Amino acid sequence: MYVDRTDSEILRRRQIVVEHMKDNYTLPRGGNIKATAAVKQAKCRGANKMNIGADTVLYRLAFRYLNGNEEERKKIDSQIEKRVPGTGAIRLLLASSITTWAEVMRLVQEKEKPIQPGPEGEKEEDNLKRLDGAVKELRNTVNSLLAERAQQFVVERENLLQIVKRLEEENSSLREALAKTQRLLEERTVREIEVLAQSLPLFPAVFSVIQEVKATMKARHTKVPEGFPRVCRSCSGVPFEYTEQFLKQFYSLQEGEQKQVAKALRHLDEQGFGHMALRSQKFHQSLPGVPAEAWWSRASDELRFVWDRVLKNGETKAVRVYGVFRKGDTRLSQSEG
Repeated sequence: MYVDRTDSEILRRRQIVVEHMKDNYTLPRGGNIKATAAVKQAKCRGANKMNIGADTVLYRLAFRYLNGNEEERKKIDSQIEKRVPGTGAIRLLLASSITTWAEVMRLVQEKEKPIQPGPEGEKEEDNLKRLDGAVKELRNTVNSLLAERAQQFVVERENLLQIVKRLEEENSSLREALAKTQRLLEERTVREIEVLAQSLPLFPAVFSVIQEVKATMKARHTKVPEGFPRVCRSCSGVPFEYTEQFLKQFYSLQEGEQKQVAKALRHLDEQGFGHMALRSQKFHQSLPGVPAEAWWSRASDELRFVWDRVLKNGETKAVRVYGVFRKGDTRLSQSEG
């Protein structure tokens, strides 16, 4: 089994290495260098000191096992179970029922004996028996190795799943902690700005900054406001999407104005952009983050909101709201100015 399962080039290299070893299967002083040179000269694969050293360990370990006493064999058995490098060959010897040096020598002697001619029928029958025994032995070994590897795979897979699960939990906890810390820092900043503003004259610019920061925080950390439609029934039930820019502008409005915007969005949801109160028109101006030829609709005498359909392959996939403006804003069309 060792010969059958080992690459022929590796066997040729190891045969050269063995020729440089002593009877106890160790290399004499300088033997590694000589063996490496001989392997290189023979143009064998893996002609380097590291491979030659590994070959030496493999043969020396097998020699110790086959000749060792019970205590030494137990130590090596432990290494075999742990699949220590160099023990693979011993496993193949054991699988071939070779457990002592005497059995190795017996096989060598049998190999060197001349084959006695016999009746053709007996030779064929013997060959078939040997072949059948080899096939059974090979099948048992393969099944054993597959079962062992399958069990290892199950254990390794379970360990990996546990590691992935733990990392996902840690990652989720870190994201939540980071978001919470960021929110607390922003809230603290707003409070400090408000305290500072109270000690100063009431400048409109300071008040405006405070309101803008508050609106930004609320847009970033608050889900879609109550009263906002989630899906657009007039567009076959595709979802509404609200940009952070729109939510920031929405939260900077007065409470009554927020209700007007929410009501206009419900009109768009229920009856579409053709609803009389919306007075929807194409938005021909250019704004960052707003697609060309989007729509604007009326929320009140003073307020307009900009929106558009999100298309993919000619089909509407969502209705996205981009911003809310006051009548007279220079970014709206001239007719609205």
